[in-house]
Amino acid sequence: TNGEQCEAKNSPTEAGCDTYYPGRWLALYVYMGLVGVLFVSSLLRTIAFFFACLRSSVRLHHRMFRAVIRTSIKFFDDNPIGRVLNRFSKDCGTLDELLPLIANDVTGIFLNVIGVVVLIGTVNPWILLPAVLA
Repeated sequence: TNGEQCEAKNSPTEAGCDTYYPGRWLALYVYMGLVGVLFVSSLLRTIAFFFACLRSSVRLHHRMFRAVIRTSIKFFDDNPIGRVLNRFSKDCGTLDELLPLIANDVTGIFLNVIGVVVLIGTVNPWILLPAVLA
């Protein structure tokens, strides 16, 4: 076979042996496995993040509603019900629109910072010494 011919020669670049790599298929399978794991973990992270945002939105809505219901009658005498309803819906809408974006950005930035610190610590641990001592 081509692999045996390439091993018998002194230089693997002779006679079309430049593409021969014994662990090529193993490396390809490992790479495909890593890509698959990354895809599945990203999908699971997105689903978990969606449900966390949904749960927090529902909780905040219930707390806001409970606070409005338990307030005094004087509050409703001073503020028309339309103003209270508009403010309530505006706050819920803002929360539903901005919380997922901001939480996703914060999580991404935090994980990037952790990754940079781990990479720097792996390459040259002496760089982290001033941060530990401070």
